[in-house]
Amino acid sequence: MMKNVYKLIMIIITALFLSCDNDTILAPESYATFDSSTVEVSLDVGSSVSGEVKVFKGGTSGGSYNLIIDESTTVPMSSIDVPTSVEIPGGDNEATVGFTINYTDEFSVTGENLVLRLEDNAENILGTSEVNIQVSVTCESPATVNFEFDGFASETTWSITDMEDNVIYSGGGYSDGQASFTREVCLADGSYKFVVNDSFGDGLSFPNIGTAGIIFNGNVLTEAEGDFGTGFVGEFSIQN
Repeated sequence: MMKNVYKLIMIIITALFLSCDNDTILAPESYATFDSSTVEVSLDVGSSVSGEVKVFKGGTSGGSYNLIIDESTTVPMSSIDVPTSVEIPGGDNEATVGFTINYTDEFSVTGENLVLRLEDNAENILGTSEVNIQVSVTCESPATVNFEFDGFASETTWSITDMEDNVIYSGGGYSDGQASFTREVCLADGSYKFVVNDSFGDGLSFPNIGTAGIIFNGNVLTEAEGDFGTGFVGEFSIQN
């Protein structure tokens, strides 16, 4: 109960606390806060983006605060490079937390979120304890991977590669009985291959006739249908 009262008081004085670096620090030594609740960054396909957020504390004695990646984060964990704690040096009342997010084929073209939290424990009095790093993906005209499965979706895997067979996107792990699958992908101008594999060797042919295709700006660029054996390779080009 007392901790909640402290938090309420600290929220009220945060504006004074952050208003001027030369002002007297009003917050208790154990007080900590992010300087913002939201940060926006833009990520190009196949690249990475770096940014930073600041953490402020009461007093100038320094201190260490654990950083936790919140479970509401949707950025793939393998894409995140962020420290596990922030160290505020003695004689200062602020520190910078740097982060890097690397693009992987798991990213949605609609963007993802990285949510960082300062650890909430008995010693900390937290102001803005959570920051939502909103990651948008630069993609003006996404293409669509579209599957209509035959009834045995578990047999199907796929990839999109460049003409040198470097994998850009891939998928699999579907469940038998799953009727369809759709995913938007972002591709730069150029030529590509759409590779579809069937582990049983009858393509998308039993018990239903299925299809797998790449759609861009309303046009089907390449499509596999029915019994293509163990594999299909369709070449296509993108012109944004």
